[in-house]
Amino acid sequence: MTFWREALGGVTVMVKVQPKARQPGLRGERPSASGPRLGIAVTEAAENGKANRAVCATLAEALNIAQSSVHIVSGASSREKLLAVTGDPATLGEKPERIAGGLNAQERESARLNKRPERFAVSAQTGTASGAL
Repeated sequence: MTFWREALGGVTVMVKVQPKARQPGLRGERPSASGPRLGIAVTEAAENGKANRAVCATLAEALNIAQSSVHIVSGASSREKLLAVTGDPATLGEKPERIAGGLNAQERESARLNKRPERFAVSAQTGTASGAL
């Protein structure tokens, strides 16, 4: 995983941010001209640092660390950013595989089903469907 690199006092993570997204969260590894990046979607707009704070909070939550342990090294006004995560690199090094895929297949399917409105109701007694397409 090249978006994740060990550094002095922690790791650096190259990310590509999607501000004003409908669904916030990790989007897995994304290609970029400068190499692979971790995709992070946030609902906040890219104004007054709101999206930047949300990106740091999202990564911190995914890594199960304090939000104060994540800060922007470069790219504060760009969608492509370099984040620094302070902590033990050996402990943090176990986590990139877990976050690289974003949602796993089961989580994606569950999210898809939860977003789809119910259009049919099937009667358990008669086995007939009611509703409209």
